[in-house]
Amino acid sequence: MKENKRIDNDIRRATVRFPKLRRRWNEEQAVWILEGDLDICDIKGIYWDTFAVAILLDSKYPHSVPLVIETSEKIPRNSERHISKSGVCCLDIEHRLLHWAQRGIILSDFITEKVYPFFANQLYFEDKKCYAGDEYLHRFQGVQQFYSEELDITEPSQAILLIQAILNNRLPERNKLCPCNSMTKFKKCHQASVEFLIQVGIDQLKKDLQGFEEIRDSTIENI
Repeated sequence: MKENKRIDNDIRRATVRFPKLRRRWNEEQAVWILEGDLDICDIKGIYWDTFAVAILLDSKYPHSVPLVIETSEKIPRNSERHISKSGVCCLDIEHRLLHWAQRGIILSDFITEKVYPFFANQLYFEDKKCYAGDEYLHRFQGVQQFYSEELDITEPSQAILLIQAILNNRLPERNKLCPCNSMTKFKKCHQASVEFLIQVGIDQLKKDLQGFEEIRDSTIENI
C-alpha cells in the first residue's frame, strides 16, 4: 500500500463529518474504499432513509473522480434513476466532475455536494415521481445539452471546431477570431467555454469529439 498523506487526511476528515463510513484498503484493486451507511435527512433535519455506499479512491486522487456505488440495492437499476446495473451512481454530468478533479477534489466536500444530494434526490423521486430541479438527458444527449446550456456551444459543428482547436493546440489569442467561425473575437465568444473544456481533460474531449462527429455525419446522411 503506497502511503498518501492527502488521501489519509481527506478520508479522516470525511469520516468525522460522516461517522458511519469506514475506510479499508483493497489490495487487488489498489484503491482506498470508504464504505458504510449514509443517513439522509431533509432540510429540517428529519430522517428520511439510509443507504449503504462504497466510495473508491484510486492512486490519482485528488485529481480523479471517486467512484460511488450504492451497495444497499434500494435504487432500481435503470438509466432513469441515474445508476448502473452494478450500482455505480451518476452523480452529475461527467464534465463538471472532471473539471473539479483537475483542480483537486476534497472528499468531504465531494460527499456533501455530490453524493448526499444524489441520494436525497432519489428519495424525492420515490415520493414525487420526478427529481428536484433540472436533470440532464441520458447518454450523449446529456453531453450535447450541457454544451448548449452551460457552454453556449449550440451546434455540433461549433463543438467540433472548438474541440479540434484544443486538441491540436491551435487556440487563437483572445483578440483574434473565435475558432467556432462566428466572426467574433475569441474573448467575447467562446474563450471562457474553451478554458473550462481544457480542464475537463483530453480523454473526455476525444469522446465528445467522436459524439459530435457522429451527430454531424448522421445529419448529413439524412439530408
